[in-house]
Amino acid sequence: MKKALGSGYTVGQQGDSARGRFVYLWNEGHPGTVIEHYYFIEAGLGSIVCVSQDGFRAEVGMVGKDGVIPVAAIFDRDSSAHQIVMQVGGHGHRVDSTVFKQIMGGSETMRRLLLRFASNLSTQASYTALSNAVPWRPIRYMVAG
Repeated sequence: MKKALGSGYTVGQQGDSARGRFVYLWNEGHPGTVIEHYYFIEAGLGSIVCVSQDGFRAEVGMVGKDGVIPVAAIFDRDSSAHQIVMQVGGHGHRVDSTVFKQIMGGSETMRRLLLRFASNLSTQASYTALSNAVPWRPIRYMVAG
């Protein structure tokens, strides 16, 4: 926690839940800043959050052990338009951006797997937008079949 706070993150929210203590860290400068590391989550859950210029936040996707964050990595981008918020604590692997780009350039298998993940994440984001646009009553009928 001290390391994160020393790196410019601030505590956005903290508390206790049935699963234990939680802390959400915010780094307001993250969207648009240069990506230095990519993360492969082994346990836990990260939310991909879109942030408007006036500070409105909306979750647009979730990433667990199935992919990499930030997702911009897959498309050879040096910055991300999103914040990542860890919703469920866990652990994973941090990879330097230079090393990650070398791996992506040298492994067709890795590239194809991550492109498949990105496609699935795009579908997830589409259904998230749809569920936010459709009134609740029709959703009940869609779920009920």
